[in-house]
Amino acid sequence: MPSPFARAMAAADTVVARTFGEAVLVTPMTGAGELAARTPDPLRGSTLVRGVFSLKPGEETLQGVRRGTELNGMTRVAGAPAALWFPASVLAGLPHALRPGDRITLTERPGEPVYELVKRGPSDLDDQTWPLVRVAP
Repeated sequence: MPSPFARAMAAADTVVARTFGEAVLVTPMTGAGELAARTPDPLRGSTLVRGVFSLKPGEETLQGVRRGTELNGMTRVAGAPAALWFPASVLAGLPHALRPGDRITLTERPGEPVYELVKRGPSDLDDQTWPLVRVAP
């Protein structure tokens, strides 16, 4: 029997996924190594699921290998970190585990680039947050 906290989190996750979630096509990829060509994995088929995509504007400083205190006037670069969150209920329904390198297509946003899962973010719950990078066309 799940704890009261687990039941409350499941209910909250359902509301968040229903309110902010969108259809996402997960295409598992295969290919070992950084320089290997990635191809769709024939053993793990593509799956259409719901996830919460976020793309928020951000700003980073170019610091290189500099050490010491933060200096004013450092070069700044505008960016937009992308991430995708899956609630535990969605992950439980997947026929296979997500892996770094799997491709993500936002099916409800025509013209949006294809993204790739980078590395699962930390979580002490059964949900998963994945930072994304754009796949070169």
